[in-house]
Amino acid sequence: MSQLFSPYAIGPLQLANRIAIAPMCQYSADEGRATHWHMVHLGHLALSGAALLILEATAVSPEARISPHDLGLWSDEHEQALLPVVQA
Repeated sequence: MSQLFSPYAIGPLQLANRIAIAPMCQYSADEGRATHWHMVHLGHLALSGAALLILEATAVSPEARISPHDLGLWSDEHEQALLPVVQA
């Protein structure tokens, strides 16, 4: 029997299965801010049944981005744009 659907632990984090969605650069942010696109895209993946969803690369300063459309987290404004996505 495959262990793919059996529970797994990463340290104290208990996962329902061994399916993980790897981080992907989506180049869909607006000056580093998460958009409605992120809500729909990540929301769809969150409902997929995978036990772990890893957010895309997120720059900690404007200079750290590899493109102008990378997700960022260098200000309160960026945090507020990403908050509803993470909460959902």
